[in-house]
Amino acid sequence: MPVDTYGECYDDVVKTFAPFPNARIVRGTVPEVLPQVKAERVCYLSLDMNSAEPEIAALKFFWPRLSDGGIVLMDDYAYIGFERQKSALDEFARDYGVSILGLATGQGLIIKN
Repeated sequence: MPVDTYGECYDDVVKTFAPFPNARIVRGTVPEVLPQVKAERVCYLSLDMNSAEPEIAALKFFWPRLSDGGIVLMDDYAYIGFERQKSALDEFARDYGVSILGLATGQGLIIKN
């Protein structure tokens, strides 16, 4: 899905997260903005970018920061039309020695141990 199919949403995101003082919004595209992310530990990572390349880049970036027992939820893992993401995520799983649980929702789940 091309990036330009999404409209401008930055102000909506700022408004949505306004009640959460510890939330830090990083504007930009993945993977270019990843070095701006200062989180040292992550316990939950949700991937829903509708594109294999930025999702894999984010997963590789956050994997060393993901706590033991941390959860990665991949939105478009087993949906028809998103085979490229499934293939890329399966390759990541093989390379990192982890398993992906396919959920009835079409999502994929990794629990880091």
